[in-house]
Amino acid sequence: MVKTPADLLQKVRELELVSRHNCSAAMTGTFASSLPGRGLVFHESRRYVEGDDVRSIDWKMTARLMEPYVRIFLDEREREIYVALDISKSMHGGWQKQTKLEFAIETAATLIFSAHRNRDKFGLVLFAGKAIKTLKPSGGRRHLFECLKSLIEVQNYPASMLDDSDPRTAIHAIEAQRGRKFVIFMISDFIDDDVPDDLKYLRARHDVNLMRIYDPFEKSSNANLKLWGESPEKRGLNRGATFWPFKNAEIVKDHIQDACNRNRILLEDIATTDKIQNALTRMFHRKRKLLAK
Repeated sequence: MVKTPADLLQKVRELELVSRHNCSAAMTGTFASSLPGRGLVFHESRRYVEGDDVRSIDWKMTARLMEPYVRIFLDEREREIYVALDISKSMHGGWQKQTKLEFAIETAATLIFSAHRNRDKFGLVLFAGKAIKTLKPSGGRRHLFECLKSLIEVQNYPASMLDDSDPRTAIHAIEAQRGRKFVIFMISDFIDDDVPDDLKYLRARHDVNLMRIYDPFEKSSNANLKLWGESPEKRGLNRGATFWPFKNAEIVKDHIQDACNRNRILLEDIATTDKIQNALTRMFHRKRKLLAK
């Protein structure tokens, strides 16, 4: 629990250090090259002028018009990235060193820091049964601090705000910004709600990536299993203080994977025991292969 502004500042600095550590140079390069929307875009062809790079000659137009033309490219506009984080009650559960929410917060911070380092714009949506907080994409250290601060403040939200998860609320918050295209990372355990049909329409405009966070203990085949978790109202007590019911993890995974396959959406399963850097690098390599198809 963050009690004072000094505590908050310290927590933000700690989260930045963790995300900076996770965001290795190799992972940043993979991040930059595996996402769509950045690079050079064709602008026009014009007559060759002395001093132009001969490598940019448009040979087809040159042959057709019998005089040299060159192709002009412009830098494409900045890529805009949204991280949508599920902070509902089921995310507070876990048997490992970190709860699913603690692990997801570090994952979200690492994605945001990667975008910042790559000079992309980045935004954040925190959601449960509704969109609790939305930070529109922007850039710079001030906005980075605001996003990290919002992630730290999650633990101060009252339990009454953290009802069952509904990803549609995050989707609607993002779709409200009409006319813009985003690269979206949605982080959730996807226990309380199926992948909604809204994702199909979101995918039509944006690049959508789902990250399913799970505790390895959830892989139990016992369909009636209940997960020991930490209640938002009882932080500081042992993790066995509260029970959150959940569906069998493999059934949830298969259902989500089927929906993602139909809509060509990347789904990455990440255990709370994984190293975040390795998990994200693995996801970006899969993303690159998907884009190459």
